Amino acid sequence: MIRNLDNEPCNRGPEYVPYTNTKGYIWFGIRIFTRWNSKGECQILCVDIPFDLPDKLEASFKKRPSVLNFEDPFAMHVNLIDLIIKYYDISVWRIRNPVRKLEKNQPYVEHLFKPMHDISRHAIHSSEILSTTIKTFEEMLKSQTKVYNESPGAYEKTYQEQAKEYMKFQIQVVKSLKLRSDSNQQRLENEVNLAFNNIAKQDNTVMKSIAVLTMVLFPATFLSALFGTAFFNFGDDGWKVSSGFWIYWVVTIPITVMVIFAFRKWMIRTA
Repeated sequence: MIRNLDNEPCNRGPEYVPYTNTKGYIWFGIRIFTRWNSKGECQILCVDIPFDLPDKLEASFKKRPSVLNFEDPFAMHVNLIDLIIKYYDISVWRIRNPVRKLEKNQPYVEHLFKPMHDISRHAIHSSEILSTTIKTFEEMLKSQTKVYNESPGAYEKTYQEQAKEYMKFQIQVVKSLKLRSDSNQQRLENEVNLAFNNIAKQDNTVMKSIAVLTMVLFPATFLSALFGTAFFNFGDDGWKVSSGFWIYWVVTIPITVMVIFAFRKWMIRTA
């Protein structure tokens, strides 16, 4: 999760990246272990989690309209998964906000290659984690369905259907977040390509300027070099041209043709 860069009221919330963290981001390696037995005892161990997850999880249990059915091994997973999805949502949108800022400041994008590289790395990791989460939740749905099918009398039909439908809904939410994360990554790639194109355009403009300057100075340089040869003599008797001036053209023209031919052949080979 990267530090929040958007001060809009809708995006304000707890800051999970300490300001003492100079990197500007933090990755929570959330690991969850669950244990359930036939006595209805359910335990969940959460490791490397955001600081406010325990309080939010407890508050979500208290807000439930009905008491948890601890005969269901997946009873506590609903609230926990809801919280995890909320953290994923925050993480994805915190990547989207810097991307949007880059899109709004396109004239300066070419000076921000390092930040764009970092954001792109986070977007790739985010999509990877969401893909893994989708597969994990789908396996949980299979296990949940298997438990309900093996003990049809232990749970009401309505309860089973609601539990499975809600699990499918949670999977769909994560898939939607995955699409958003992929979109962030593609938008960032577009900005990088645009920055490269702008730099190439600037380089092309510089090369054109050099070419124009060369064309302006070339005639004078050529004439100065030509009249500075031994074929011309500027003395007191006037301007005299050597009778061997034709040798210059006999040598120059064939060499020029050979150079043009060799260059064209090289261009065809490298094309």
